[in-house]
Amino acid sequence: MGNEFLRKQREGRAKGWNRQLRAGEQDLLVALPPGQELGCRASVRGDMPAVGRKLMLQLLNGAVMVRDENVCIGEVNQPKPELLHDLQRGAGLAVAQVRSQLEAASCVDLVVER
Repeated sequence: MGNEFLRKQREGRAKGWNRQLRAGEQDLLVALPPGQELGCRASVRGDMPAVGRKLMLQLLNGAVMVRDENVCIGEVNQPKPELLHDLQRGAGLAVAQVRSQLEAASCVDLVVER
C-alpha cells in the first residue's frame, strides 16, 4: 500500500508541472542577452549605405522603417518578433549598423545595437 501511495504522488507532481506551458510564457529575462546580436535584412531604395554605417530603425504603423539622417531609405523585410519587441520597449527607435550589402537585390544586412 505504501508503494501505491508514492506512485500516485509522483504522477500527480509530473502532471502539475508543464514545461511547454512555462517555455511559452513571455518574460523580460527571455530576451537575448546584451552581448548577442540581433540581425535583420532591409530593402533599400536609392543609394546603398556603406558597410559600417549606423542607421536608425523606426517602428511606424507596424512596419520597421530604415532611416539615414532623417530620410527614409528602406524597410525591414519580415522583422523578427524580438526586433519588434525591442522597438516597442525603446519608444519605437533603435540603432543598427550595416554589416553587408546585397547590391543585386537592393538589400542590406543590419545588426541592431542592444
